[in-house]
Amino acid sequence: MSEEVRRGEHDRRFEQRFRALLAEISAGFVTAADEASLEHGLDQALAALGALFEADRAYLFRFSSDLKTASNTHEWCAPGISAQRHHLQHLATADMPWWIARMEEKQPLQIADVAALPPEAAAAQATFQAQSIQSLICLPLRDQGQRLIGFLGFDAVRHKRRWPAEQVEMLQLIADIVAGALTRWDAVRALAESEARFQGILENVSTVAVQGYLMDGTVTYWNQASETFYGYTAEEACGRNLLELIIPPAMRASVWAGLHQMVETGKPIRAGELTLMRKDGSPISIYSSHSVVQTPGAKPELFCIDTDLSQIKQVEQASQAKSEFLANMSHEIRTPLNAIVGLTHLMRKDGVTPPQAKRLDKMESASRHLVSIISDILDLSKIEAGKVQLEAVDFHLPNLVETITSFIGASADAKGLAIDVELGEVPRRLRGDPTRLRQALLNYVSNAVKFTKAGRIRVRARLLEENGATLQVCFEVQDTGIGIDPEACTRLFQPFEQADQSTSRQYGGSGLGLALTRRLAMLMGGDVGVDSTPGKGSTFWFTACLQHGSGGAPAAEVATGEAPEARLRARPGGAHLLLAEDNAFNREVARELLKNVGLRVDMAVNGREAVAMARDRHYDLILMDVQMPEMDGHDATRAIHALPNRARVPILAMTANVLDQGRQACIEAGMDDFISKPVDIAQLYSTLLQWLPAVAAEHAVAQPYQNPSPPPSASASRSPPRLNPAPDPAPTWLARLEAIADLDITAGLASVQNDRALYRRVLRLFVTSHGDDAQRLSALVQQGQFDAAEHIAHTLKGTAGTIGATPIQALASELDVALKHHDGAAARPPLAALIERLPRLLQALEAHLAEPAPAHPPHAGSTAQTPEQRATIEALRRLLENADSRARHTLAAHYVLLEEALGSVVLTELARDVDNFEYEQALKLIQERE
Repeated sequence: MSEEVRRGEHDRRFEQRFRALLAEISAGFVTAADEASLEHGLDQALAALGALFEADRAYLFRFSSDLKTASNTHEWCAPGISAQRHHLQHLATADMPWWIARMEEKQPLQIADVAALPPEAAAAQATFQAQSIQSLICLPLRDQGQRLIGFLGFDAVRHKRRWPAEQVEMLQLIADIVAGALTRWDAVRALAESEARFQGILENVSTVAVQGYLMDGTVTYWNQASETFYGYTAEEACGRNLLELIIPPAMRASVWAGLHQMVETGKPIRAGELTLMRKDGSPISIYSSHSVVQTPGAKPELFCIDTDLSQIKQVEQASQAKSEFLANMSHEIRTPLNAIVGLTHLMRKDGVTPPQAKRLDKMESASRHLVSIISDILDLSKIEAGKVQLEAVDFHLPNLVETITSFIGASADAKGLAIDVELGEVPRRLRGDPTRLRQALLNYVSNAVKFTKAGRIRVRARLLEENGATLQVCFEVQDTGIGIDPEACTRLFQPFEQADQSTSRQYGGSGLGLALTRRLAMLMGGDVGVDSTPGKGSTFWFTACLQHGSGGAPAAEVATGEAPEARLRARPGGAHLLLAEDNAFNREVARELLKNVGLRVDMAVNGREAVAMARDRHYDLILMDVQMPEMDGHDATRAIHALPNRARVPILAMTANVLDQGRQACIEAGMDDFISKPVDIAQLYSTLLQWLPAVAAEHAVAQPYQNPSPPPSASASRSPPRLNPAPDPAPTWLARLEAIADLDITAGLASVQNDRALYRRVLRLFVTSHGDDAQRLSALVQQGQFDAAEHIAHTLKGTAGTIGATPIQALASELDVALKHHDGAAARPPLAALIERLPRLLQALEAHLAEPAPAHPPHAGSTAQTPEQRATIEALRRLLENADSRARHTLAAHYVLLEEALGSVVLTELARDVDNFEYEQALKLIQERE
């Protein structure tokens, strides 16, 4: 047999053996049940291939995913050849750039003589020679994306050799099969790792409950959070139907219908809020989203992903509590400010000396400054809570700017500052929210006047963009003031921020104005900014998205040339008003302000009286306090509008609650407008002008109000004489009060304008009115009657503040909030403190006030009474004889007149007896004065 024939026969047998080995390797990789089977198959394949191809060493290298390292993962060595695998782990590919470059060509690389490698392959040559390699062949392994994942290698150690081309093709075929097996198992491993990670996330996340269901409702998956949410363990839930587990009975029919709909359409039901049921039957609010998963060869599954809304609800409740706190704060602060502003106005009317005028100026300035700060805080809170809705009304831009410059003009004139206005090409008639626009621009102009000592202020409006009816307008205020450091400019528009701490001390302000302007600008679709140079001045700007307006300027924007106060005085015949206000001090101030402009006023001390008086007499307008006993302002408004011929009577709310929800409640009750407390005189008169008839009409009066006291006009048409209490010559009782720990007499006296006699009367009333509050509060809270207890706490909070019992006021306020939310646990600490401290304060007051009262004006209680006083006392006497509860109304409506006739001490005791329904004792007091 010739050499050629023998070679052919050898090649034929080699090819047969290779085909058999190829089939065996392929089958082994395909049938590998797990990764261990694959690893064993690779080891066997390398051994068989090394023997068949007569190699000294066969191996598999894997690259890291970033191709930075390579490691020998599998190795076979012929007998007598040393293993190298343990030396070849995590080799840095950066150390062998020539070798890696050859591998990235993705072609088989055959080196017949390692010693003949070029100089640039020196690093690779050193590595090969260290393993005694004389020749080698390497075949790159690539995944389906042709990414290099490793290589298959065969070494010749004992002698040099070259693998023929047909064997190289065979080895490349083997390399492709190995690469496919590795890629498939890499994918399986990645999927398993992903599933493990996902499973771990699902099992360990505590805020997302995930369940899997078949389309008939059978539970197939239940993660750890689902156990926490619903109370069932995975063992309890899986295999059972979701309807009986977590769906309340009332929802089961609709949920079952939804499952059937998903089976038919293959689409999940819409995500949304649901109230489901825990294992113990308690409700749980969740937000649930759904997905239908269809796996080939398996039944479709519904996966529900639930989020517990409890924390969100708590945040909403906290936000509501914050709003209620702000409303209460507004009421508590604005109500006494109402008295301060009103009395300041009235004192000016009476005529004052120049020093007194200066003090009144300071009082008014301080009051308005405090109102401004409160308003800024409330506005910021409303915007943060999303409670501010912009109006879209037509307004006249020049008039709007003129109101701002006129408002700030006096301050600018006092400093010699000129104010220039440039409106450029901005349309004069616009549509938007003029109130918010004016507020933002006024903040800028006020700051410019405040921080500018000399020079001028420019107010500019520029049209940035016009797109159809929509306009983007930039408003700028430029000053020649102190300027601002560039670093400070970056934080100016944050709440409570100013350029530096000395700014507040020198110029005043809370640092809220610019933050509020920024929020307002963002609401109006714009932004804010500042350009400033220290020592030269600043330009503050904001943009707003507005629209073209139509028609002329609204009536509210047109100047009349006459002050509202003068216009009210000039009304022929005045007008007849009803004032419903439970607070005597506010009632007296409001009555004086109304009488000063010629208006006739009747007064009711609660909503029920207001309804009775409105039923029996027509009023041109009703001023209605919102928070009153027996019947509040909301219910009283509804009741009045339900009376015959009273549906159109204007009713204006007088409230310190200026939050949007408070105003919305007034609107829903049928009130027409708002007058905020403290009362702004200009706003009061302007609002009255808006709602009063143009000319006082002659009304056909129904049956007059049946009160046996003198006709309301008898005492309402004239201003009562002003009280000038005599100074207390021996204020030893006042000195002793300073020893009471929970009483700040300075604050208490300030609340009554330092009238010592009045303060003493207020203290006595406090003792008699709140003597059993501690016991009543304790009993009501124990019985769960939180609303009744809250009313007592709310009243105590206000009266304690009035007398200067600040610690008691704070405890009552904390208790008030807790009871308002029916939170018994939160109520216990302040209640316990009140039970201990309030009786102690009452006992101390009673002991220190026991000494006889100071002297009173000599006319008090004298027989020289006016006919009006005698008629009022007689009417009150008849009411007391008949035990008629309207005695309280008569006493309140004519308090000043009765105080002049009977004296303050007698009247205080009389009021206490009437409040306590001790009519016989009250009657004795009157009879003793006759």
